[in-house]
Amino acid sequence: MIDSVVICVPTCKRPKMLQRLLDAIAAQQTSAVLSVLVADNDAETRDGLNLCLSMEDYPWPLTAVVAPHRGIAQVRNVLIEYALLTGAPFIAMIDDDQCPPKDWIDSLLKTAHATGADLLQGSMPQDAGNLLMRRTMLEGMTAPWFDPQSALGQDQGFFVRLRQAARRLARRDPPSPMAQAFQGRRISY
Repeated sequence: MIDSVVICVPTCKRPKMLQRLLDAIAAQQTSAVLSVLVADNDAETRDGLNLCLSMEDYPWPLTAVVAPHRGIAQVRNVLIEYALLTGAPFIAMIDDDQCPPKDWIDSLLKTAHATGADLLQGSMPQDAGNLLMRRTMLEGMTAPWFDPQSALGQDQGFFVRLRQAARRLARRDPPSPMAQAFQGRRISY
């Protein structure tokens, strides 16, 4: 069976990092059927949206939308909403400041199948910047998936909800070698 994955990318005012990430996704060596969904969290300049619209020869289907309400939780929720419409059984999420190796998707899928996990983390713990999720898990949750008001932090709140729902979470061991394009502290949108 061939896996189908929609890769979700939140972005805001970082077109050079987004370009680097999209190039790395284009170079994925996989037998999976991929599509890429980018949500631009900058409704004014729309640099991410415009970049995606200019990439006519991209090797995977590439869709870009605008997430009009600012914040990482809001943009992640927009991505999940649109990703569920695709019908893909797997949804990956990767931040625009990361650069995955060529086997990123295949290694996540291999581990997901071996563990049966609903959610697989590929890098930093309690960070939604590098995940592979089963659509059935997300369909079993109520929106918003990421709570912008979470006192624990938006990503941690998401993981707490999953643990409370007795979802099977796993971490790729060892974590995938993921280059961070942004050095130092990560910033919120």
